[in-house]
Amino acid sequence: DNDGLLDPDDAFARDAANGATTSVPVQYTWDGGNPGTGFFGLGFTGLMSNGSTDYLDQFASANLTPGGAAGKLTVDVVSAGDALGTRNSQLNGFQFGLSSDSTAAPFTAQTRLSLPFFGGAPTDSMTQGLYIGTGTQSDFVSVALGVRGGVAGIVVTSEATDAASESFTAVPGILAASGIDLYLEVDALLGTVRPRYQIDAGAIVDAGAPLALSAGSAVRSAIRTSQPLAVGIHATSRGAATFSATWDFIHVTSASLVGVPVPTRGPVTRLLPTVPHPMRERSMVRFELAAASRTQIEILGVDGRAVRTLASGWRAAGAYALPWDGRNDRGQRVQPGVYFVRLLAGDRRETGRLIVLE
Repeated sequence: DNDGLLDPDDAFARDAANGATTSVPVQYTWDGGNPGTGFFGLGFTGLMSNGSTDYLDQFASANLTPGGAAGKLTVDVVSAGDALGTRNSQLNGFQFGLSSDSTAAPFTAQTRLSLPFFGGAPTDSMTQGLYIGTGTQSDFVSVALGVRGGVAGIVVTSEATDAASESFTAVPGILAASGIDLYLEVDALLGTVRPRYQIDAGAIVDAGAPLALSAGSAVRSAIRTSQPLAVGIHATSRGAATFSATWDFIHVTSASLVGVPVPTRGPVTRLLPTVPHPMRERSMVRFELAAASRTQIEILGVDGRAVRTLASGWRAAGAYALPWDGRNDRGQRVQPGVYFVRLLAGDRRETGRLIVLE
């Protein structure tokens, strides 16, 4: 982006201003092509950097399902890469820069996590969340859905120069939610970050006490000086099975607007992420119909030929989940590899990727 920074060091490689021209409010809904800038039109201008890996090597387009009719971002296969401590191997840590200083009014970064959570098989060390920081993997604060000791809950991480502290709050029943909102409320004047969460449309709950950023820390400088502040999303399967992770939007708004409902979209005919993904023996192919229509769901090979027809006929409006056992129309197991799910409903056509493992 011609800002004089080498790509491995550039936390905002698609933004020559490094966030200086982006200010509150930011509302990236990802619906209808919004905002139409940055990576895949989602507003992200860089990836969480580690100082050694080129940003183009920190993600793979084929592993992402961005925007589209669903208005979401899905990382189809979340890797074991992680920014925690000295690991500094995080992949798919998409972020954008934001202008902030000590005169800024309190503001809140917010995102919503969508089903399926951890592919329906939550395992220790899995996390999916929201962060602010310097744009590097060494200095950040995050709030995330996570699994620790076989229990799901909220993980809060604060890291300064690769020294990380982590707290965990068990939240019974959280994986039964249809949506989980995560918040990081920033008070630049006080130098604090308040992690919070919300299950479906319930009350917003503090995930522990506000974090007081130590004087001289890089994250404190990012929120109180002209240095750019990064806002982004992250996930890791560290040491566990891979899974797909989906975010619905990312906003940065005045803290006074926290709790004001995010407008919900009307019914949409669309494919939803398959569960689990990738699959081995079986996966549920999920989709929604905004109106009754003649509907066909097919599994296609990479050559575009139909491998299996899961549904063909008239269906009422609603949400559906159809099982696929990894077999073709002749009852034979398909070979491991990349396949596609195709939805045909009225004049709507949509295709999503599905990976079959051995």
